Amino acid sequence: MAGKAIKVNEDEEFPGPAFGGDTILTALLHEAIDNELSSVQASTIHAIWFNGKRVCDVARTEQMAEQTIRKRLKQSYGKLRAALRYAVRYSQLRNQQDDAV
Repeated sequence: MAGKAIKVNEDEEFPGPAFGGDTILTALLHEAIDNELSSVQASTIHAIWFNGKRVCDVARTEQMAEQTIRKRLKQSYGKLRAALRYAVRYSQLRNQQDDAV
């Protein structure tokens, strides 16, 4: 996403709180997860971003290689980035405008 990402786990990035607590952008993130990702991708995102699990934990639970989970995350990030890029850009421009006042 076109925003600052913060670290949740050592090797994971989570863009949600980087929205600065913006409830509209957070709601759009959840809507994009529900509508743009497959159920498998969405469950992986929820496990890692919102439940704080590590890639190795998800891989162990799903009996898959960590690389498979990382590939799934990368694909999910791309879909979410595309779905939310204009909403994030709007928020950035609005914040710049507020800072200038």
